[in-house]
Amino acid sequence: MAPALYATHRFYAGDRNWTLAYAVRAATDSRTAIERARVALAEVDPALVLFKPRTLDDVVARYRARDRFTLLLLSVFAGVALTLAAVGLYGVLSYAVTQQSHEIGVRMALGAPPGRVRSAVMRHGAAIALAGMGVGLVAAFG
Repeated sequence: MAPALYATHRFYAGDRNWTLAYAVRAATDSRTAIERARVALAEVDPALVLFKPRTLDDVVARYRARDRFTLLLLSVFAGVALTLAAVGLYGVLSYAVTQQSHEIGVRMALGAPPGRVRSAVMRHGAAIALAGMGVGLVAAFG
């Protein structure tokens, strides 16, 4: 945040090449408040102009726009990374099941319950996923 300096209006009274920002609280809508501010400013000095009047919501939104864009970009990349990880895990698990199809068939033929076969395949997939996450974390911290 840039340092702020308080200077009174009289400090700049003789110089017309300056701008001041005023905050005005109004009980009406912004258009009415801006028109009233223009009239009041013209009554004080007709040479003064109201330049780029904005509501506080606009000022705050402009101030936070960069953070919001960064957060949006980060969210999109995180979503893409999560999708790639899910597709990769599916591919590895599919390949492992394809390699073990004969073993699975033999177990089912010998009377193994389907739940037990499913849990064995899921344990194998979980072991692969945990190994991948471990390698990924070590590489990320490295």
